[in-house]
Amino acid sequence: MRKIAVLCFTFCSFSIFADAVNPATSLIRAARLLARADLTCKSVSDCEVVSLGHRACGGPASYEVLSKLNANYEETLFIAASSEEKGRIYNQENGIISICSLVAQPAVTCVKNLCTTK
Repeated sequence: MRKIAVLCFTFCSFSIFADAVNPATSLIRAARLLARADLTCKSVSDCEVVSLGHRACGGPASYEVLSKLNANYEETLFIAASSEEKGRIYNQENGIISICSLVAQPAVTCVKNLCTTK
């Protein structure tokens, strides 16, 4: 699983330069890939939701289900936090405005040993 994280960081580095619109976009993609790589759980306490990106009016751009049992758990949290920071900075520096709709945080559960939304 560590190889996935290394590949992801390499991918993110190249993607940030390729995505001149918003640098948070490639980080969001990377966090989703890492989170979805392993959603195994033994109980609902192994599951959580991580926020990704940043909307111009505040709050996350989206959410992703994450398993605490994922070998890339810490790396995913780091990339997710980076996507929020990069998104916030990009929005402020570029005067981005939006319709200010908030994305509701989904509830999670553990079904058939996989983290999922309710």
